Parts: sequence; C-alpha cells; structure tokens
Amino acid sequence: MSEIVGSPEVKEDAHQPCTVAVSKRQRKRQLKSESLKERRLQWRAQQRAKEKDRKRKRKLEGQLPAVKRRRMSDDCASSVKVAIDLSYDDLMTEKDIKMLLKQCKRCYSENRKAEKPVQYYLTSFGGKSEEKMEQMVAEYKNWNVNITRDSYVDHFGKGSVVFLAAESSNVLNELDPAKAYIIGGLVDHNHHKGHCYQKAVELGVDHAQLPISDFVAISGRKVLAVNHVFEILLWFIKTGSWKEAFENVIPLRKIGKKETADESVTDCNDQKGTSEQEDTSQQIAV
Repeated sequence: MSEIVGSPEVKEDAHQPCTVAVSKRQRKRQLKSESLKERRLQWRAQQRAKEKDRKRKRKLEGQLPAVKRRRMSDDCASSVKVAIDLSYDDLMTEKDIKMLLKQCKRCYSENRKAEKPVQYYLTSFGGKSEEKMEQMVAEYKNWNVNITRDSYVDHFGKGSVVFLAAESSNVLNELDPAKAYIIGGLVDHNHHKGHCYQKAVELGVDHAQLPISDFVAISGRKVLAVNHVFEILLWFIKTGSWKEAFENVIPLRKIGKKETADESVTDCNDQKGTSEQEDTSQQIAV
C-alpha cells in the first residue's frame, strides 16, 4: 500500500495582504502605461514652461500687457453671485466630470482677470467631483472662490436664487445683486435633456433664460459651455450690454443670421460643445 504524501499545510497569516499574480504581459503593459503617463506629464510641464517663457519675453518687448489678477474682495468686484451647481455626479461619466471641472477652472481664471469679478461659488462640492478635482487641480484649495458642500438652495435660500435654464419662459434682462445666479454643471451629451430645469422646478426656485435670441442668432444646436455662460455674465456686468456680451463670448462658428433665430441658447442641458482654450476641447452644455 503506497503512502500518499501531501504538501505541507501552509497557515495563512491574516495580517499579510493577499497578492494577485500578474503575468509578464500584464506587468509590461502596466510599466508602459506608467511610462507614458510620466512622459505626458513631463511634456505638459515643458509646454507650460515654454508658454510662460514666451509670455515673459512678449511682456518685456511690450507686446503683451500685464494681466492684473483681481480678487472677489477688491473694491472693483461686483456683488453679483454666480454659482455652478455640482450635484450631478451620478449622471456623468468620469470623462464628463473632468470636462466639467476644466470648465470650473476656466471660470475661475476668467473671474480673476475680469475688471469686475463676481462672487464665484461652487455648490454641492463633494463625491466624484471632489476626488477628480484633487487629482487634476490640487491647488484649487488656494483659489479665491467660495466652495461649499451645501446645495445652492441650502446655501443661499430658495428665494434668493435664479436658475439659468433655456426651457424657462422667463427672460433674464437685469442682474440683481441680491440674487445668486445658478449654472447647472451637467455633461452627458443630451442623455438627460432638461434635467437641470426640471430639478429647479421641483425645488420651487426662480428660473430664467438668457436673452440671447433677442440679440444674436445661433446656428446649429442651441447649446453653450458653462464657462461661456459665466463669461457672458462677466461681460454684461462690465458693459451693461447683452449684445456686446454675446458677441464677445459666443464662438463665431455658432452665430448665424439674426432673422433665423427663433429660440434661445440652452443655459443648462447636457450636450457637448467645443472650446480650444486651456485644453478644454470638450465642453459642457448649459
């Protein structure tokens, strides 16, 4: 009778992490991915350094005037409040959330350069948006911006907000310093059309659309990026003219003949637009 000899029993240590075997091919792919990521980061850093050097040289040659950075507490700042509602994480993919955060960053940059910066807010900040912001723009905590985890209703009060939405039958003609103007931050390529507006209606808050069709016609789909809406408000505060604001902000490719206009630009929907500034090739429709 032959004796069956088994392998010695190995006691599992509960304190030791369980490791998963990785094949050589998988390891190579991981190393290649990490290498590409590192080279991409180095390339971007080099490009930023080159751009800064070019701007520095142009300033020295008198070709580029120095840009004054302003803060919300400056005497020249406007008392108008503009907030981006970040409560739609669950309706967006990771890529779309990144697009939205790039728009938030662009709005911040434009507000710092504006002659009359608005009181800029990010509401309902948390979850995936906060996680991605930490990865993309770690210095956001040093921004001159009001960031809150509260919803815009909880933060400002139901009677103190105006939600910007093209579906609204109300037209925004003037900006009230006592109100906070809300831009819905949702990018999902029209899968949830009108969601922002419906949510505003359910909450019982005031809403309005920008008076775009009164001044310019929009060719193609009636959508704008979050940063475009933000910049339009900055321009209107600066000049007091909606026409000038629209003509200076809306991309020329979207402006058609005035007589063809019969509806307003979407102020909060879920489309994809375009912008070629600050690496924001994909835009949020608002």
